[in-house]
Amino acid sequence: MPGQLRVTIGNKEWLASSLTTLGVGSGLGGLAELPQGTGMLFDLGFEQTITVTTEPMLFPLDIAFFSEAMVITRFTATSSQGTW
Repeated sequence: MPGQLRVTIGNKEWLASSLTTLGVGSGLGGLAELPQGTGMLFDLGFEQTITVTTEPMLFPLDIAFFSEAMVITRFTATSSQGTW
């Protein structure tokens, strides 16, 4: 995946893959698992309202939405497939 980076929130750190709008369509769908301590950051280029679907997901995940100032504006922990 393009663009590896480290994301730190408080005292927690994750290795993340960064995707721009060009790779957003596929995301994590179809992956069998996501290694613990890793994640994916979707950079949409500017702050905007989006819909996230986890229908193709094979595992639960946590979703954090960030503002342009990198402040978490919403957090959702998924336990099943759905749309947010």
